[in-house]
Amino acid sequence: MRRLLVWTSAIVCPILALAIVAGCGGTPSQEENKQETKEGSKKASVLEGDYTGAITGKVTLKGDKPDFDRLNKELQAKMKEKDEAHCLAADAKPEEKEQQSWRIDDKGGVANVFVWIAPPKGKFFHVDPAKKTWEDEVDIDQPHCAFTPHVVVTFPYYKDDAGKKVETKQKFFVKNSSPDINHNTNVAGGFNETIPAKGAPKLVEGLEPSSKPVFIKCDIHTWMNAYAGVFDHPYATYTKKDGTFEIKNVPVGAEVMIYAWHEKAEYLNDGGAKGQPIKLDAKTSKDFTIEAK
Repeated sequence: MRRLLVWTSAIVCPILALAIVAGCGGTPSQEENKQETKEGSKKASVLEGDYTGAITGKVTLKGDKPDFDRLNKELQAKMKEKDEAHCLAADAKPEEKEQQSWRIDDKGGVANVFVWIAPPKGKFFHVDPAKKTWEDEVDIDQPHCAFTPHVVVTFPYYKDDAGKKVETKQKFFVKNSSPDINHNTNVAGGFNETIPAKGAPKLVEGLEPSSKPVFIKCDIHTWMNAYAGVFDHPYATYTKKDGTFEIKNVPVGAEVMIYAWHEKAEYLNDGGAKGQPIKLDAKTSKDFTIEAK
């Protein structure tokens, strides 16, 4: 599905979505446009280095937690209006009946935050298939009235050191394991299909890089949503239940840009959509904080 967009960096403006890094304060000058065109015309090359490093860190809540009682009551009120028996079924997991946007543990660790790195301009990352860290299959299911999991990372292809596109053969499926209700999966960019109860999984194909995470929703149960991060390299992840993350096999000694993104707070890194410069060591530690909005 080549209409889907993958994200390695993003520019978030209230009115304009620009393809040129110009910030949200205005449009770029002619000189800036000329420079972007000149740089874009250069052939990219592999970022050389020792790809044995690791980045670890944690995303922690700063300030008060959201009002979960209110958010959950609002969500369950919507469920009661449509397919209540199924949405609030006794066999549904607790998290399927609760708001999905904020997952915060007792120590303030925030889950479902995307973290990734991007190479310098004119470069792309080396990828060694022998150091495979990605899954062969990525799935999003809809067993009741929530997408599970809420976030995923997919990695359909990469460039070899000569710049040739290589497919990873990873499969990305959307499913509906519900025994008795239909679900719709509407992926921003064009994929929009209804999957009947216990229907065959749908394969999502043709993912391409983009400046924003891919938003997924159900048009039948309008409160349902999820996000997919799609990359042309494996140096991306999302935080676990305790807010921790790890990115393996990063290039030691390289200066790259790092990003952390949450669906409500958006960019947590310095520099926002432009990214935060970071020099990678054999073991790099990078933490982020987030405020509930």
